[in-house]
Amino acid sequence: MRPKQLATLLDSFIAAAKEGRDVPALHIQSPPGLGKSALVHQACARAESPILEHHLLFKEPVDFSGVPAVVDGRTRWCPPADLVPDGLPDHIVLLLEELAQLEAPMQKACGPIIWDRRFGTIPLPPRTFIVSTGNRPEDKAGAFKLLTHLRKRLIVIDLESHVDDLLEWGLTTGRISNHIRLFLTFKKTALHDAPPRAWELASQALAITPTVLRQEVLAGALEPGPAAEFMAFLEVCEKLPDLKRVLKNPEKSAIPSELSVIYATVGSLAELVAHL
Repeated sequence: MRPKQLATLLDSFIAAAKEGRDVPALHIQSPPGLGKSALVHQACARAESPILEHHLLFKEPVDFSGVPAVVDGRTRWCPPADLVPDGLPDHIVLLLEELAQLEAPMQKACGPIIWDRRFGTIPLPPRTFIVSTGNRPEDKAGAFKLLTHLRKRLIVIDLESHVDDLLEWGLTTGRISNHIRLFLTFKKTALHDAPPRAWELASQALAITPTVLRQEVLAGALEPGPAAEFMAFLEVCEKLPDLKRVLKNPEKSAIPSELSVIYATVGSLAELVAHL
């Protein structure tokens, strides 16, 4: 499923949960860096739904049951207060991060959260929509196969990167720079060399890194191969004519001779016009 399609699905499921309808839990899986959690946060922002987020790698099974205490001669279990904080509204989105990175004992402990909608003895709000995220075993990111009892209670969505969705998101949010959007438009396969999160990091770094240090910093964000290709593209961009002058007087503007510069010029002009 493409990111744009997943965004639509999340909007639909969150809206149904807000209406009080019975909504199944989603599990979003993908290689690292595709923005699974970001898509959930963005959907919550659109719906104005509160989000309760737990990074499960930092939890232990005992955290869900809590420590024992004797009250009136009987043992009571006292889960941590941050599992389900006091004062939550009756509608929230519960985001369980790194579900697939958990070993079997911890996956078992997560079962009651999914099907009983409770942490230990503490129930979740009645209109809770549950979303979990994780990588796949084949991604070699420390993920395990989901236990059958969890897998059968989740709708598993395979998220795939798509350059058009990233370019649209980058333009809308401003989190992907103009040069990186042009490069990914010019070479769409570059998204297979480095994931969306890496290109976002490169965009942030590009804006504040001195020119003489760009190669090393971009290699740290993208890996050396994609960084070298992007650096070569930046050199082409430096040969662009004055774009505002071209728009004011296109008939008297010189046409670049290099094909790569022509392509970059056309793309940059389209970008400039889009922001007028």
